[in-house]
Amino acid sequence: YKETENFPRGEQFGIVSQVRRDRGSDLEILRFLAIARASLIEVRYLALLCQDLGYWQADVYLTIDQDLDDVASMISKMGAAVRKTIREQRADPAGPKKRKAESGKPPKEVPPHE
Repeated sequence: YKETENFPRGEQFGIVSQVRRDRGSDLEILRFLAIARASLIEVRYLALLCQDLGYWQADVYLTIDQDLDDVASMISKMGAAVRKTIREQRADPAGPKKRKAESGKPPKEVPPHE
């Protein structure tokens, strides 16, 4: 919020609103991942339909299907990381600041999604 305070007044419902809204909680991220997973299932079905209708050769379908497998794996790993973070936060409500003070080390960060 502080970084957007000096934006022009005209941007309060444009860029500023979007930046502030999209910071995302862990539960929002899980919801987004569920939507992404559902979209992936739909695309997988459509890819199979394209092959069955003869629009794509088997090699094209297999390439796309492998790409979809890769994306599904990324979604799954991201979801697992977020769920782990949620479990850790529920187990230690004091949060990462307390853990850092106790260990003397900064908390381990979840790597960003590529």
